[in-house]
Amino acid sequence: MKYYPMFNLFDDFFTGNTTSDVMKTDIVEKDGNYEMSMELPGVKKEDIQMELKDGYLKVTATYGSNTEDKDEKGRVVRKERVSGSYSR
Repeated sequence: MKYYPMFNLFDDFFTGNTTSDVMKTDIVEKDGNYEMSMELPGVKKEDIQMELKDGYLKVTATYGSNTEDKDEKGRVVRKERVSGSYSR
């Protein structure tokens, strides 16, 4: 499992990370059209929504993970749940 520190609430609070830091976006003009690419680490394709309204494109990404670590006897020694969303 990969660890994405930008999803840590405390890291974001203390380092000042914002949605634009996480949802890094590039927009280029290509053949008279615009092409957008956005970095959304840890987000599944099906968890990305886009809405075009009044000339504005809104991108929302939701994420979530459940982690469970067990000892050699099968007892849970750590269980974490992370979820949230970003919108730009």
